[in-house]
Amino acid sequence: MKRNFTAYFSPPIPMNVFLPLDREAYDAEQSDDLIAMVRKLIDGTHPGIFATVDRKGAPDARWMSTLSFDEFPYLYTLTAARSRKVDEIRFHPQVSWLFSNQDLSLVVKLVGKAVILNDPKTLTKVWNQIKNKSNAYFLKNCTEGPDHLVIRTTVAHIECTTPTNAMRFSVDIDAVRSATATATATKKRVVKKKSSSGRVAPKIGRNRIRPAS
Repeated sequence: MKRNFTAYFSPPIPMNVFLPLDREAYDAEQSDDLIAMVRKLIDGTHPGIFATVDRKGAPDARWMSTLSFDEFPYLYTLTAARSRKVDEIRFHPQVSWLFSNQDLSLVVKLVGKAVILNDPKTLTKVWNQIKNKSNAYFLKNCTEGPDHLVIRTTVAHIECTTPTNAMRFSVDIDAVRSATATATATKKRVVKKKSSSGRVAPKIGRNRIRPAS
């Protein structure tokens, strides 16, 4: 049995995503739909909770809203150079993000590894990608030029939950990539095989050029 998943979202997300109720893992085609849905939710206007681990092994979480998810599976955000999270990521790169829609009918968790970037090219690129910087209050406290860094999270796992319907499903990004690559390779082999079988063998001419005697 399949059900229209987006019918439960408020506000609704205009995508045709159908999910079985008795599975948590989905094939590549369905996973692509789910990834597109998640990217629509994480559009830079919804703040998320960013969780790290400190040097004592304790979790540390905070709201983050200066985001860009334009280059999936990379999630970019800006942070102050002297932020506590910078040290935590360098010590323990495993992180998670939590997002939801307005009425909490859809909750999305992203798990992956984060890295701190400070090269000028990346700083400029991410700065231009992030549309809403109104809540980047640390930028207002910069007194001696730019004093921010980029956090890049490589998303490895996506888990979505709809609490009102007790539905939960997950997507492993590496598994989806592997399945997609396999499907693409198989399709290429089939096309190549059909192309080879349709070839006409070249004819050998009857009149041969004989060597001079």
